[in-house]
Amino acid sequence: MDRSPRQVAPSESVAPESVAPDGGLLAEPGPRLGAATEVASGSAAPVSAAPVSAAPVGSRSLEAVSAAWSRLAAVPSGGLEGQRERIEAIRALEDLKDAASAAQAELAVALVAAEVDAAGSACDAAARDDDGRAEVDRDDSQDGEPTRQLEASSRLRERKVAQARRSAIGQIALARRESPHRARTLVGVAEALVLEMPHTLAALRTGALNEYRATLLVRETACLDKESRASVDRELCADQRALRGLGTKRLVAAAKNGAYRRDPASVVKRAERSVAERCVSLRPAPGGMTYLTALVPLAQGVAMLATLRRAAESARATGDGRSHGQVMADTLVERVTGQASADAVPIAVQLVMSDATLLGAGHEPAVLDGAHLVPAQIARELVARASSPIDIPEAQAGAPPGSPPGAGSSDASASGPIGAWVRRLYADAGGNLVAMDSRARSFPDGLGRLLRVRDQGLCRTPWCDAPVAHLDHITPVASGGSTTAANGQGLCAGCNYTKQAHGWTQHVDRYAARHSVLTTTPTGQTYSSTASALPVPIGPSIATAPLYVIDILRSRPGDSPLEIALTHGF
Repeated sequence: MDRSPRQVAPSESVAPESVAPDGGLLAEPGPRLGAATEVASGSAAPVSAAPVSAAPVGSRSLEAVSAAWSRLAAVPSGGLEGQRERIEAIRALEDLKDAASAAQAELAVALVAAEVDAAGSACDAAARDDDGRAEVDRDDSQDGEPTRQLEASSRLRERKVAQARRSAIGQIALARRESPHRARTLVGVAEALVLEMPHTLAALRTGALNEYRATLLVRETACLDKESRASVDRELCADQRALRGLGTKRLVAAAKNGAYRRDPASVVKRAERSVAERCVSLRPAPGGMTYLTALVPLAQGVAMLATLRRAAESARATGDGRSHGQVMADTLVERVTGQASADAVPIAVQLVMSDATLLGAGHEPAVLDGAHLVPAQIARELVARASSPIDIPEAQAGAPPGSPPGAGSSDASASGPIGAWVRRLYADAGGNLVAMDSRARSFPDGLGRLLRVRDQGLCRTPWCDAPVAHLDHITPVASGGSTTAANGQGLCAGCNYTKQAHGWTQHVDRYAARHSVLTTTPTGQTYSSTASALPVPIGPSIATAPLYVIDILRSRPGDSPLEIALTHGF
């Protein structure tokens, strides 16, 4: 089934799956981060964790926080005009941050362990009840039936434990105001520090290491077994005086050296595994640009760069007026896409803009999918460029937007305009899209497009910027929720799976000026997510107008915002 995006009703059962990374420090799939986390191919699977200490959770770290706070309070509040006092305050604040990071790590590990243990205990109790009933009926059971029941019970336990872990990490993400992916990384690092690297945790607690440098030590020892990792931890951080003045590069080099001396084979396997994790990613850059990143083996990356440099030098030698970097970038685009010119690349861009910006001289910026702002003049130029003649494949000429290659008429010209296809959506004076509803359980295409435009293609969970993968009912259909724009939201796959866990609830804030969703976690905290405002029309809003597709020449002032699909090479 096509899953981009998949429409999921909250009441249907879903299974865990990997979620695309969001570019954090440890975003790339890699080896073990902690005793309770195995990371492979971008997905985290829970494994057995070492028991948490019976001492009060985070007591030492909280004491360090209190001590750092006392040092900060000792700085004279009226004496911060002097340079010495300012430096002392900055140092005390840094110690406070480090101690707080250590306390957060210990509390996070305890929270996840408690959730997982509770889910496992509930499954074990249910399995014992089932075993008791099976013992009574054992004489009537078929051969192999007890084994199948045991396997089914084991699979159910794994799913429940994974769901409980995901739920706990989701709560940590909201509490720390981080994305779920970043929270998974933080929890993995915390489990490594608390369960396997006590000296590094102690150094973090006292301020000898900050959270970033502690994370690097976790990363560089992730390929080792527990004993070897503890040995590197003891070598580097047992004597905190050795960390004074040690730069980050030297610290990482020492960790790599220690890991290699203890287990060279694991380091080699890690390098081999890294080759299997090669990938390409895209992220926004300022000025309407993007960063296209390729994770490839070292030799291949060097060869690609050398080839692009040779192409740039050759072009410059023949009098090309572009800069060295511009030629390299254009050559990369042309060779990857197969086009003769970088500007002729077939693309599909969804742009939301007001009627004043499109049809007049308005200055309100347009919005690209992903909540990227485009200045008004650049947006108008994009639309104008859509009517400029370019060379397009003859087999594709004359085909409508979204058609597969070869769908065009055979007698169409091989050059023509790109085209600007306009879908008109109505908004009120506050920038809220007009709602539409459906009797279907799943969101129909028109309503789904409206939801994606309203949510700007990003997950509605607070602090999660992952792309929308699922169209979700805020109030589940099984609980009486309807298939409407007000009861719909775009979520990434991970957040949609998280909200299926026990204790999570969501509802629409009916008193908010714009569409807002209130999320309540199992521990009772409530978080709000409000849709971003869209461009506001200059004409009066039409509350009953439908969502439909029109030709750009037939659009009228006041019918906005306009969703422009620019399709090159259709």
